[in-house]
Amino acid sequence: MKWVVVAIVAILVPYTVITVLYRKEARPFEPYQDMKRQANVHRLLKAGFHRYAVIAERPADGNGPGPTGRRMATQTAPGGLPAALAEALIEVPLLPSTVRQLAAPAALRVGEPLSITLVAGLPDHKESLGEAYLYARERDLVLVVGFDSLPGKLESRARDVAVRARIPTDQLKPGTYRFTVIGSGQSQSGTLTLDP
Repeated sequence: MKWVVVAIVAILVPYTVITVLYRKEARPFEPYQDMKRQANVHRLLKAGFHRYAVIAERPADGNGPGPTGRRMATQTAPGGLPAALAEALIEVPLLPSTVRQLAAPAALRVGEPLSITLVAGLPDHKESLGEAYLYARERDLVLVVGFDSLPGKLESRARDVAVRARIPTDQLKPGTYRFTVIGSGQSQSGTLTLDP
């Protein structure tokens, strides 16, 4: 029995030392996910889209404060991703069924983050807020707020979800853009002006 304990200690101590000293701190290589991401980026660029990560969160204070200054005039738009974007994406995120409200400024300077608030209608109580991306192509800006299915028997409390998003504008050129927030059945669209 004594030799078993000695053997375990003799193996575990060097293994632990080597693991701690030479552990790779970066994200591990995940071949399937990494190759899928690379293919997605390649297809988006080939279709003329640029993708920007968006910080999206559910505000603790309901809808939260709206934009300051002149507000963007919005109108209802047809649901679903634009055909070129749907064709370019390898994996289409779970979209809200409707985007009912959109509060955004009508104009801002390039470099200032675009802060918007929207209300998304979900098909049932089994989704939570996921990742959000802005897709830019020529003078079109498309915001896709994705949702993830909740595991097991978890359920969200409401089917109407307020989302606040901060969108970087430092990579965009000055000009007037058509800005659309996508829902699968109903979207919201408006005009955004970026000043130099």
